[in-house]
Amino acid sequence: MAQQLDDNHAEAILKAIQEHGGIAGQKEIAGSLGSPVSERSLQLLLRRLVDEGRLVREGANKIA
Repeated sequence: MAQQLDDNHAEAILKAIQEHGGIAGQKEIAGSLGSPVSERSLQLLLRRLVDEGRLVREGANKIA
């Protein structure tokens, strides 16, 4: 069940990034999600997307 929620959030994150022209920070992503996600959960989901090769991190700030 938790994995399915993570997958749903991951898809929502990717959609939010696309809606921001392919570039979005954590605050923009969090504001675009339909349900509240903690900052740490968002960091972990972003890290997973990067590790899976579904998202490319740019910039000097750490995401996780």
